[in-house]
Amino acid sequence: MSGARQPRRAVELLVAVLFAAGLAVLAVTTLTTEWVRPEGVQLGGIALYFVLYLLAEVKPIRMLNRPDAGEFAASATFAYALLLSAPFPLALALIGLGTLIAERRPGGTKPWTRALFNVAQVLLAFAGGGAVLHAIGATSLQNGSLPDVIVLALIPAGIVTFMSNFALISLVISVDQRVSMWHLIRSELGLHEMVGHLLLLGLAPVFVLVWAHNWILTPMLLIAVYAIYRSTQTAVAGSHDSRHDALTGLPNRRLLDERLAELTAVRDEKRTFAAMLMDLDRFKTINDVMGHHVGDQLLVAAADRLRSIDGIDTVARVGGDEFAFIVRSDDDGELFEMASQIVEAITTPYELQDVPLQVGASLGIARFPLHGHDAPSLMRRADSAMYLAKRTGTGIRLAAPILSTYDDEPADDPGRSSLLGDVEAALALGQFRLDHQPQVDFETGRVVGVEALLRWDHPEHGAVPPSRFVPAIEHTELYSALTRHVLHLALADQRMFAAAGFDIPVAVNISARDLLDMRLPRDLADLLAEAGVARDRLTLEITENALVVDLERAQQVVAELTDMGIGLALDDFGTGYASLGTLRDLPVAELKIDRSFVSAMGAPSGSSIVRAIVGLGQDLGLDVVAEGIETQQQFDELRAFGCNIAQGYLLSRPLPRHRLVGWLRERQLGVAEYRAPFGFDHHLQEVAG
Repeated sequence: MSGARQPRRAVELLVAVLFAAGLAVLAVTTLTTEWVRPEGVQLGGIALYFVLYLLAEVKPIRMLNRPDAGEFAASATFAYALLLSAPFPLALALIGLGTLIAERRPGGTKPWTRALFNVAQVLLAFAGGGAVLHAIGATSLQNGSLPDVIVLALIPAGIVTFMSNFALISLVISVDQRVSMWHLIRSELGLHEMVGHLLLLGLAPVFVLVWAHNWILTPMLLIAVYAIYRSTQTAVAGSHDSRHDALTGLPNRRLLDERLAELTAVRDEKRTFAAMLMDLDRFKTINDVMGHHVGDQLLVAAADRLRSIDGIDTVARVGGDEFAFIVRSDDDGELFEMASQIVEAITTPYELQDVPLQVGASLGIARFPLHGHDAPSLMRRADSAMYLAKRTGTGIRLAAPILSTYDDEPADDPGRSSLLGDVEAALALGQFRLDHQPQVDFETGRVVGVEALLRWDHPEHGAVPPSRFVPAIEHTELYSALTRHVLHLALADQRMFAAAGFDIPVAVNISARDLLDMRLPRDLADLLAEAGVARDRLTLEITENALVVDLERAQQVVAELTDMGIGLALDDFGTGYASLGTLRDLPVAELKIDRSFVSAMGAPSGSSIVRAIVGLGQDLGLDVVAEGIETQQQFDELRAFGCNIAQGYLLSRPLPRHRLVGWLRERQLGVAEYRAPFGFDHHLQEVAG
């Protein structure tokens, strides 16, 4: 892809410049430094340090938690032993030669660009450390003894070497991936690696002394070097494991978030990229039928396929069957081509344990900065696009521009665009509020709950119904924020009702989009804890259509919610496409009859349908709620059918929270009485507004 070729050329040019700089440093030291071997140092010792340096370079430790990062090895000990025992130009030449041989050894896979960079890296880094030693006057042994200044000089020299090494690696990654070099240094610089590096350097003069006085002890020092190497390797491995998925070995969400933070830290039109999110379809079915071990094998095989695709900057596993990608391109055509390669690779049939298996995939794409200005908003947009791809069956979907209209709405409607632009401000200014409609037990007349209904009092347009703005933002980053805000308001209102003496549950409608959000249970637990509301005081009303879009994913979210103790109600029953088997398997506690069926009860067929729904709910052990009750005849007939809970204008209109508390108190005092048995009189109509 053209977007990826440009930084590669820049990296190749940078490596050429660095390699030339390394050779220039070597040439300058050759011309300006005396080629004098220190007294007491034998050529055999120099040869030994070179061989040990070469062997140590074969097994380095990666310095940054990324595949494109540089490395350091136990070779630092022997590099400094060379600097202390050999003429400075010879030491640098041997260090560069040893690195080149290790990089291009038979069986090695590193390209010439990487090999030349590593040679330049060690030449420049150790030249810096050697320059510190020369400046302090600690470049060699004196009459076979160890001057105190060498011990003191190794610390600043080692720091200069390590930081030079790290800065060069960060510079190349910064150019290659167009991220902030300073952000890389701050986020990736590891204390374990630096301490390990300094410890290894501290052994260098000991090696030189031991070889000069009693070379038979050298193997004992090699054991110490190996111990430091292993401890550093263990520390780095622990950091690696915390950022990678244990099953597939891919980066996990933590590392993905770090990479996205790097890329979004600097606003630069040239630093464009896309975040992609992909969800596997039918994976849960395979997992349930074939067993978790087969599901794990499938995920590992899928990860291997994703690794083999060229042009992807980062592949991460961020959930059970969710994968995320970072692709550096600003061309929609290239992004769709890459997305198609990813989907094709994943959906090609697998053969596991002699059984052919196939999964589907839905993938959403969000571009920076077009679709989001930071990592969380970008991933929300990619998630929304993925959901829309799943819902529409298109497989791949590009996110709509920020605050755009819903796909089937006219984009040139200035009124709608203005409202969309105001949604974010309305969230910040607290213009949204809730009205609550009571739900009453048919037999006792007791208020058993309320349903929260969203209201927007727009300063210019007045009351804006949810049907006007919710569909337009459902696939933008604002929708999740609005859902959390509504839940926050509902829980705050419930707490107020409880403080007033009416500890009744509050029901909140959530959409299919919410039900497929794997973060919802965690966020809801935080909101409940913050509000101090018991979990059984909240009911979430879900629709059948949410289950049709992605039943497997919805069932996972529903299971987590019910495990938390949150009640679930199936709203608008009979208007969607869920099967009776789905209803049987879902852990819902309530079944809500859609108002369209209640309003049609005047006809014989309408009453028969409602009676059948009530009977079905009773057989399944569910409470049945009838919405939209407006006449006494409807009420009486529903009560005769055995319906449990009534809701509608006959009982009360939706009321703001303070008016609802007044209504509840008047009912408690017997002022707002029902007749025959729950009809409303003139006073109740006044209270209801």
